[in-house]
Amino acid sequence: MLSITLFLIVLAIVLYFFTRKQLEAEMGKRLIAIASITANDLTPWLLLQIQPKSEQTRTYKNIRNKLLKAVNTGQVSRAYVVDLEDHIIADSDVSGRIGTPAFEHQLYRSEMVKVRNGISIHTTYFEGKDGRHYKSGFVPIYLDSKVIAILGVEASADFFKNLRTVKGYFIYAIFFVSLLIVVVSILIAQKIVHPIETLVDASKRIGTGDLETPITQTYTNEFGMLATSIDEMRQDLLEKDSRMKTMLQGIAHEIRNPLGGIELFAGLLAEGISKKNKEQHQEVKKIQEEVLNLKTIVEQFLDFARDLAPQLQWVKAESLVEDVIYSVQLMAEENSVQLSCHVEDDALTLYIDERLMKRVLINMIRNAIQAIKHKQGRVDIGLRRVAYQEQEGVQIEVRDNGSGIAPEELPNLFRPFFTTKEKGCGLGLAFCHKIVHAHRGHIRVDSAPNKGTLMAIWIPQPNTDKDS
Repeated sequence: MLSITLFLIVLAIVLYFFTRKQLEAEMGKRLIAIASITANDLTPWLLLQIQPKSEQTRTYKNIRNKLLKAVNTGQVSRAYVVDLEDHIIADSDVSGRIGTPAFEHQLYRSEMVKVRNGISIHTTYFEGKDGRHYKSGFVPIYLDSKVIAILGVEASADFFKNLRTVKGYFIYAIFFVSLLIVVVSILIAQKIVHPIETLVDASKRIGTGDLETPITQTYTNEFGMLATSIDEMRQDLLEKDSRMKTMLQGIAHEIRNPLGGIELFAGLLAEGISKKNKEQHQEVKKIQEEVLNLKTIVEQFLDFARDLAPQLQWVKAESLVEDVIYSVQLMAEENSVQLSCHVEDDALTLYIDERLMKRVLINMIRNAIQAIKHKQGRVDIGLRRVAYQEQEGVQIEVRDNGSGIAPEELPNLFRPFFTTKEKGCGLGLAFCHKIVHAHRGHIRVDSAPNKGTLMAIWIPQPNTDKDS
């Protein structure tokens, strides 16, 4: 739209200068025509009789009357005759005294040379330093085929007025065209940009896993058809997601029931084995550990399959971090990893589901500890206020100096069942993403191989006071 505006402005400027040039050329022809008619009306040899201080003679008055006749046409403001040395012979203007130099001819030196050589000419229009506008026409006056004098006429004020009028019209035209483009742009924005932004926002919501929010549209054109198609896709994905969750729940329940029996009989088996038989006790212990791992996976399946409805309440940030660190402290010590935390403000609070957010942080810190393979491991937890897209919120950061994440793995990090671990079902980070999304927040991951990882969770906070 900006390019169209610039094009129209440039076009208007070009048309203005073209029109002005045409007007100048036409006025130049008229000035030469008026000067020629006036020159033909004069008696050349009488001009040679005019001497200084002969303004009151009949001959001078007769010549001046003929010059005034040209002025009275209304197209010229002045008509005068000069000799070949640019001294005034006669002038329609009373200020033009006989024998005085025509100083304005200093502006037309090249033009005067041509007129002395017998060429009629008109000057280019320009505005002088004195603020006056200049446009003149000159014709030679002959006596016996020899140029003896020059007749000059100056354009009238009406001509300059017409030029200013044309200029004003083009200025107004540029203004109104620009205004029209702005209005059209606003209308186009409402008709095109707004529905596009609506569809883009809807696509982003679907991309982040929000399949519940329908796509509202009131358009009957192609945008309406596109919105309907996207909403149908959303409904299909929602249906598939629902079927997958139902299937996961069914599988989890089918596995959990026999697991309970295996766990029970493993316990009875352990009690029935002689304490002296350490090898058999060790084998039963492995069975119990694997059953425990399977139960954990089943619980993750069930958690992921359930619809989340966070119970939001104000939670003190410092208390949240202390509880989380307490839960992972033993694991950190076993892996020689140092934990540290920094809360921007002791009074900082979060509007969250405390139980769910603890699960997110514990999961991420455990992943960070597992990613550290050296003895100088560090995991730093930080909380600070951060605004995102004009929305106030709190950002929780978990930073480690571990092995980092390969670039090709980053896009799949929160995809269900994606994992790089030998043990695990790949639902941990997917469930974290689901919890954060249920809080209307988002997760950002910055990582590179051997440079550590930063996981930043941003959670929006309501504008109302926590005590209200």
